[in-house]
Amino acid sequence: MAEGEQIPTLLDAGRRLKEARLRKGIRIQDAAEKVKVAGRFLEALEEGDLSTIPGVVYVKGFLRSYARFLGVDEVPLLAAVDKAGLREASSQQPPQIIKPVRREFGLQRAKRIALAAALVLLVGIGAGLAIKGAVKLWKYSERTKVPPSPFDSAQVGKMAQKLKSGPSSQSPVESIARKTVVVSVTAFQECWVQYQLDERNPKEMLMSPGEAVALKANDRVRVLIGNSGGVTVSGPSGPVRMPDKQGKVVHLLFTGKGMEKLEIPAVPSSTLQESSTILIP
Repeated sequence: MAEGEQIPTLLDAGRRLKEARLRKGIRIQDAAEKVKVAGRFLEALEEGDLSTIPGVVYVKGFLRSYARFLGVDEVPLLAAVDKAGLREASSQQPPQIIKPVRREFGLQRAKRIALAAALVLLVGIGAGLAIKGAVKLWKYSERTKVPPSPFDSAQVGKMAQKLKSGPSSQSPVESIARKTVVVSVTAFQECWVQYQLDERNPKEMLMSPGEAVALKANDRVRVLIGNSGGVTVSGPSGPVRMPDKQGKVVHLLFTGKGMEKLEIPAVPSSTLQESSTILIP
């Protein structure tokens, strides 16, 4: 932005985007498909109404991608967002999607409880059958006599020595599978997630309500969550207590020893523009 240039309002920024799109003769649906952002969010940017976009991270990412697609200077538009005083969420009013999602989440919780009760019942039935089978086996063994071994103790000792001195194809320690670290993330609100498995390159995705993902690594799983109030997370030690605040960003590291919270890194400028998984249905 040139020195001395006045920072536009959100309405002015949206008007610039809309005028640029109309000059190019592009429909809002075609633009949404190109920038991988839902059409309703692009319309919200053009109207200067950001109450439907869940967080400032999404607002800036969508705005940057849309401006570059239309050939509009993104710097004054991002300055307009900063001028509006957005912090952790783009609006003090919660998105309209929260209430139905919470009702759906409560229903899913009830289903899980019912499923757990059914599993407990099945385990009880299986345990009863196992005990009954063990009793029958004990009674059968009491009625039968095991014939004496045809080998005396000296012969048994020689055979054991031969087996011990023979070649072993594989060490018992080497046959034990290496323990892995598994982290599951389930969304009940729209949420941006970045994750890194071991030392691989980080990846990003935008999760919709009802979606779940299991992250599996050999040694460590790092997760950066843009809306901690909209997801549930479970690690090797069990469920993780997340801050119940919409738009709150958390940074977690899971290892075989447990979980620790990390500092929140700076969000790169290409966070949402370069990812191919940011399409919101």
